Amino acid sequence: MRFKQAVTAAARNTRAGEHKKDPLAKGDTRRVQPLTVHIKECPRLQSKINDIPEDTVSVIITSADYGYDDEGKWVFEKKLPNLRQLRLDGVKFSRLVLNPELTPELRKLRLVNLGHTCDIKVQCPKLKELVIHYLTPDEGGRDSEQINEILSCATKLERFDSYKLWVRKPLEFASNNLESIYIHRSDALEGLRFWAPNLKELKLQANYQLDCVEFLKYHPLKASLPEGHTQPKLEVTIINCNLPPAVRRDIEAHPTAVIINNDAGGRDFGAGGVEAHWAKMYAANQNLQEANPGMSDFEVQMRAMMSMMQSQ
Repeated sequence: MRFKQAVTAAARNTRAGEHKKDPLAKGDTRRVQPLTVHIKECPRLQSKINDIPEDTVSVIITSADYGYDDEGKWVFEKKLPNLRQLRLDGVKFSRLVLNPELTPELRKLRLVNLGHTCDIKVQCPKLKELVIHYLTPDEGGRDSEQINEILSCATKLERFDSYKLWVRKPLEFASNNLESIYIHRSDALEGLRFWAPNLKELKLQANYQLDCVEFLKYHPLKASLPEGHTQPKLEVTIINCNLPPAVRRDIEAHPTAVIINNDAGGRDFGAGGVEAHWAKMYAANQNLQEANPGMSDFEVQMRAMMSMMQSQ
């Protein structure tokens, strides 16, 4: 009986398909990663964070509860001199502190559903990859300030990815190494400012109020570029965004930029149809406001809704 149970358990945990002796790929989920700590949220989470060994290289903290408007109660402010990757997925924090004294080697940072009231103090000069999903920092009264503090220090950043990062004031990027930016559903974001001479990919999806996209011609980081540096081709993909003509002209003025209009593409987190609807709604609002400068915001919205209903 015990033998039968053991065989059943082994079969249940055995990978389907052909079995090989080849080494596992680095990204294979079956690989045991050295010096990695994975913690699931529980009532003792704070003590578990405090007990993370100092030689840890990768920390992953996850939660089964993905509601994204709860107030945070945990604090991540710990000296981890070897930490290179930090993932906080669905866990609500009240305070997050990462800096050269605590985490001097941090390269990858992923923040998902961190909690809108979290006090974020991140200054990581070696950061290469930054992912922020579901965050409204203006609920703490700082709008884009906390994000721009991260970006201003991350002068080696290579990749930025955001989804529902709900800020209004412009985001500012400055890195000679930055190659890829994806900004998705920053509905009220008013502008973007870049020093990114090696940028290859800029994807703007469902950002309805962008009225400024600026590529800086000079920055102190320019002195660090190799002599004779040439900018690579930059593909700017526009997906369900209402870019004014002036913004399109600013993008086209970039020496290597190619604009790709692809309202049917982009990533779909289950709201593709809604994004297209809101893009049309914002466009109708803008047209009405330009044609009727004295009209109240409420009347503009009501007329835009009526126009949308009649066009369906």
